Amino acid sequence: MKNTRRSCRRCDEMDKLDKEQLYNTAWKHWGGDLQIDILIEEMAELTQALIKDRRNRFRDANTLPRNPLLNSIEIRKEFADVIICMEQMELRFRQTKLMYDSIPPKPLPRKIGTMWDQIEEFKEAKLLRFQERLMQSMTNKLCDTTVENSGGNR
Repeated sequence: MKNTRRSCRRCDEMDKLDKEQLYNTAWKHWGGDLQIDILIEEMAELTQALIKDRRNRFRDANTLPRNPLLNSIEIRKEFADVIICMEQMELRFRQTKLMYDSIPPKPLPRKIGTMWDQIEEFKEAKLLRFQERLMQSMTNKLCDTTVENSGGNR
């Protein structure tokens, strides 16, 4: 099967170490505060593109596909910007030793190492909670559908 993905030669040549060097150099050159401001700005631009796409999809419902997977190229561009900023933040968290304020966070991470270790712990707990909520919602919907189909008589 032929690969139909267009590839940017420069992007393909940029390996993990090159990206890390680029992110670290940007952080040192422009400073963390500016890099965080750029992340906030890029997330806001992605939010704006998402809302604009959804609004246009409803307005042009007869001409646009009803695909909620976001047809706008602007969304994909802004998403790429956010990913780059998030990768830079991830690298900073991976490089920064975990430090506590006066009171350690609860729950304490199983591995004490970098800030990224703690993020992974929080992510794991949040994914479990997300799974529980989804299962509960699906169960509730199934019960509601069953009651509706039975005419409300039990």
